Formats: sequence, C-alpha cells, structure tokens
Amino acid sequence: MLAALLGGVALLGALVSAAGVRDAGTCSFQNNTDYISALNVHVDAASPSACCAICAGRQDCAVGTFCPAPICPTPGQCYIKSNGTKGNEIRHDHITACFPGKSGPAPPPVPAPPSPAPVPPSPKPTPVPLHCSSDLSCSLNGHCHIATKTCLCYPPWTGHSCGVLSFKPSPRAPAYQGLVYSGAGHSWGGSVVEHHGTYHMYAGDFYAGLNYSHLLYRIDYATSPTLEGPYTLRKVLSDGQGVQTVKQEFANGTARFVMFQSPGPIHMGHSPEGPFTAVESVGFHGASEPAPMLYKGRWYTTTINGPGPILSAPRLEGPWTEFANPAAGINWRGFGVTIEDPYLYVDAQDHWHLLYHAYNFESKTDCDAGAISLHAFSIDGKNWTTLSEYVQPYTSKVVYEGGSSHVFSTLERPKMFFDSTGRMTHLFNSAFDPSECAPTACVSCKWNGTLGPLRKGQVGNATTIVRRLDY
Repeated sequence: MLAALLGGVALLGALVSAAGVRDAGTCSFQNNTDYISALNVHVDAASPSACCAICAGRQDCAVGTFCPAPICPTPGQCYIKSNGTKGNEIRHDHITACFPGKSGPAPPPVPAPPSPAPVPPSPKPTPVPLHCSSDLSCSLNGHCHIATKTCLCYPPWTGHSCGVLSFKPSPRAPAYQGLVYSGAGHSWGGSVVEHHGTYHMYAGDFYAGLNYSHLLYRIDYATSPTLEGPYTLRKVLSDGQGVQTVKQEFANGTARFVMFQSPGPIHMGHSPEGPFTAVESVGFHGASEPAPMLYKGRWYTTTINGPGPILSAPRLEGPWTEFANPAAGINWRGFGVTIEDPYLYVDAQDHWHLLYHAYNFESKTDCDAGAISLHAFSIDGKNWTTLSEYVQPYTSKVVYEGGSSHVFSTLERPKMFFDSTGRMTHLFNSAFDPSECAPTACVSCKWNGTLGPLRKGQVGNATTIVRRLDY
C-alpha cells in the first residue's frame, strides 16, 4: 500500500540525525527508492525539487520521497520521512527520494513524546433503523418502498440500508496460496475469469514475503477446474504488484484477455495464459491498483490506489480521458478511514459501485471490530456518494462450512466474480493471519519486518480467499 501504510505511527525519537540547516538548492535524488520511517505524513508537491524544498524547511524531515500523479493524487505527493539512513531504503518504482543539502549546524534533536495511554477498543455500534427517502438511501442496492419508507434489498445485499453483503458458509481452504515456504503462503489477491470450463486466476504474489524492507512481487497465472479452487500455479507472467484481468468476448465466439497491472501498461493476449503484449494507449500512463471494467462497449478504469479519477476510452488504444472523480463524493475522511484497492462494477439496474479496502490504525486486538471495507455508489458513474453512516459491506470475520469461523487481521484487494448471467456470486480477497497483532495495528500486521515482528510462535500467512455470496 505505498508507504502511506506507515502513517500514523508515533514519532519514536530524535528525527534528524546531524541533518543541519538544509539547502533546497543542493538537493540530491535517488530514483525508484523509498525509505522506511516512523514519521510518514504527506503534502502536495508537483516535482522532486518541490518535495526537496518542503523537506528542507522541516526539522523533522531527513528525506522527502516524491510520488508523481497519477500514481498518487494530483499534483503529486511528498512524503516526509524521519529516517534516510543507509539500510533503511527499499526499491519502489516511480518513487524519488529527495535529500536536501547541508549548509549549517545541526538543530537540536527532537525529543520523543511520552507513550500514549492505551485506548480501549470502541464498542461495536448497534444498527439503528433508518427511514429511506430514495434508492440512494438503500445504497443503490435496493428499492426504497415509499409507503413504508423501508429498503427492499436486492440479494446478496442486506441490512437496513442494503449496505451489507450476505455470505453463505465458505471453504476453509484458501483459493490460492502462491509460493509457500516455512508453512506460509504469499499470495496477495487475485481476479478470476472463466474460459471453456476452466477458471483462470491472475494473482499478486509477494514471493520474498510481506516484509516492507525487501518487498518483491510478481504476477502469477494459476488455474482450477472449479471457481473456488484450489488454484495451481501454471506460470509467472511478469513483475507486478496488483492485477485485474477482463475477458472480452466477441460475436464470432473469440475472446481476448486484457490485463491491467500495477505498475505498468495495459497488456493483452488471445488466450488466458498469454502471451501478453503491451498495448500502446494514448492518455493512459499506468495505474496503481487499477480497477478496469468493460461496460456497453467502452473501457473504464480507476488509476490511483484510493479515491482517484476514473478514466474512460472507446478502445484500449485510447484516447483515455477523465470520466469522473469519485473522491468529491466519498466520505472516507468523515468515517475516519483511509481507502485503497478499488473494485469497479455496474449492477443489473445500471447503477455504478466501488468497493474499497478501508483501514485505520486503531484496532489491534479485535480485528473484527476495525475498519476493513467501504462501499460507494453512483446513479450515472459521475456523481458518487456513500451512506451518511459508516456501514461496512463485510468485516474480517469469515464463516466456514461446518459452522466454525475465523477472523483475519486484514482482508484487502476485493474482487467480485460474476457468472455468465451477470450475477455476482463470489468475493475474493487477499487475507493475512494472525487474528490479533498488538501492539501493531491489525492492518499493519502483514508488514511483520517493519512495524515489529510477529509474536513468538506466530506464522504470518498471506493467501487469497474466496467467499460465497448468499442469494
């Protein structure tokens, strides 16, 4: 999740080591480099030089790391890092590390603040019956019955505002584990298409382990005779962090497979296993965790790993232009969460929907009570909104066949599967164990090499899981 995952961690000690009074005119830069840091706030910046100037003006900044648009929100973002020492760097494509020059004595060290008192977990809110006034009050997942002012939900959605997904008991075994060593999987979410009776998964695989200090990832191609798996690795397609593949069928019975991956251009192949070739697309400059969709003969995709713009094009080759910017109507800040990993789709009523992974850093011991998902919706795809209250489409608790259940520390990268009739039947997520992560926040537990090792006896296990939707 970019370096923003580290945000919100308390400042741990002296932040600038012999940094001196810095000179923005003598900056040095490292391409494709990020730094791990306890401090990780970010501000708007349009260039690496601007980021360097911002860092030079702050005593708490050892290095600024610049993330350009459209990978990060426009005009670009400068992440303020308190640690720029050798050994703390990681490779991160498209990120530029910006070091201000020294031109004076070092400022006095900044003392570490006292440790905050532990905050007891907030009680789970009790749903309050609401009166609907329109279908928007029902999340566009149902119809507002005006006479009774209640929502009549379209399955598999349920709840007083049709904002909660209903699940059947699901398989305990993961759909895909990716590379397995030391008893742990390393798959991190995947999209699935069906072709000639076989199910084809395109999955991210963190094959060096989910350790932010040496993050290495690839795109796996795996197959299964059944939708729920387990999926077997067939080949590694490319380097890449996230991927979603769309099957485009033609009237003559042929198909092509269009792969949007993060980072990188669009790729296309005429068979599910490839070979895939890059598509030269006018106006498309890559994306972070793209969410592509083919709707009424036109292509759409998100471009930013968050509430960023939706681009559209009549063909894969473009021209791609901005279609909408959902960020203006999505109330994630009001809910106290950060959102990422968008998934875009249009339902049978021609209503538009976005599913996101949502997170904050509050939940540490009761991961089922924390933020994990957010749903936004739109009548026309241009004007987006959310419910006025924070209603999660799903939590990190999964109920299995046989009646048992399990709480994951995090569930991310939501991907729906739609059957041949256009009905969504399954939800795929990347999932991580263990269930509790204190003193680390639940969402940060997967970065076990950065924000504190897992407790003795625990094994970090990253897998792609599947859940059955209930109709």
